[in-house]
Amino acid sequence: MKRSFANDWLRDVTKAPREGSLSSLGPGLSESAMPLLQRLFSLRAQDFDRIVRPIQDFHGTKLMVSCTDRTPLKNVLKQALCLADLVIIVPAPLWVSCVRPESVRYAEFNFEALELAGGWNVAPGLLRNLWAVLLEEHQAVDDGAVTFLPQVGETLQRWSHRDLALPELRLPYLGNQSEYASAHIKAFYSLCGERLTAERLGAMYLNSASFTLLVLGDLTIGKRTQNREWVRSLIEISIPELSALSLGDILRLRRKLPDVCSQLSRVIDKVVRPQDQDNKAMERAIVDLRMQVAGLTRQMKSVLARDFPRNKKYRAQTALVLGSGGPNGGTISTVDFLLEGGTLGDLLQLITQAEKSRLEVRQDSIFATTPIEHAAHHS
Repeated sequence: MKRSFANDWLRDVTKAPREGSLSSLGPGLSESAMPLLQRLFSLRAQDFDRIVRPIQDFHGTKLMVSCTDRTPLKNVLKQALCLADLVIIVPAPLWVSCVRPESVRYAEFNFEALELAGGWNVAPGLLRNLWAVLLEEHQAVDDGAVTFLPQVGETLQRWSHRDLALPELRLPYLGNQSEYASAHIKAFYSLCGERLTAERLGAMYLNSASFTLLVLGDLTIGKRTQNREWVRSLIEISIPELSALSLGDILRLRRKLPDVCSQLSRVIDKVVRPQDQDNKAMERAIVDLRMQVAGLTRQMKSVLARDFPRNKKYRAQTALVLGSGGPNGGTISTVDFLLEGGTLGDLLQLITQAEKSRLEVRQDSIFATTPIEHAAHHS
């Protein structure tokens, strides 16, 4: 069954003259050279509804990814399109360390921002990265496979618009922490806001920035109902490596396998966000997942060998990790962990280590340099 996403506002932007647009983009991102920036400057808060509503109402499988000026966006999209009918690109949150201005440029954050009318914010470097992909691979937008959701807030908080109805996140008690450590807690809350936004959109969140592997459900933890212990499991799977293909090729591949990727995405969602308390149900979901992965790999290789015979790199595999907190898992549980006295160091250990698998943190991730010696005690 074909699923078509109404991508009207972004498709109109990419229909602007494409030739020469990239070469004219200077460091200041001149409005005359950037149709997307021009369109963002014209947006008002009331425009958010007609941009976000089609995403909320879309009935296909959805995946959200955050983008900075350093995100290898094209490659991330290639793998993401294997896992969902619609990929939603959003701006990564802003990080500015006034305490240590020389600190590392964390991979999860943008480091510049333009304040636009109506509560919209945007990072120029992000737009340059995004626009390069949109110009070169505009078919993904035209087909409704990829969209861009700018951030908007009716208050100073990101994504605070009423149409998303995000819960208010209460900060843990920070009285005994250094200013630097407190800033890291607040920055981490920005990451939680990204995941909550994905949940409100009915999408899974793909983290391509924090770990050496792609991760779905990166901040998803939960509690057992019986003994109230914190729960976290990691499941690693391997999917075809498609970086050697163009996004256009991948769209063609998806059209030849219209239901395979959607079925895989639905099974992944059952593992990351299970609804059943029965452990056996979870085990069955994991078995089903591995069967779906094997089927996807087998069918993709068959189509690639037949229709893309010059491309040999598709035989490679790339690892993908699924994090689950069980039936009670979610981003709110992650916040509760900190409110109940857990430290960022404790949380990092919980989300990266499981009985049969372990996540390795990238050196440019905020998790690699988070001050773990300071507790986030609950008052």
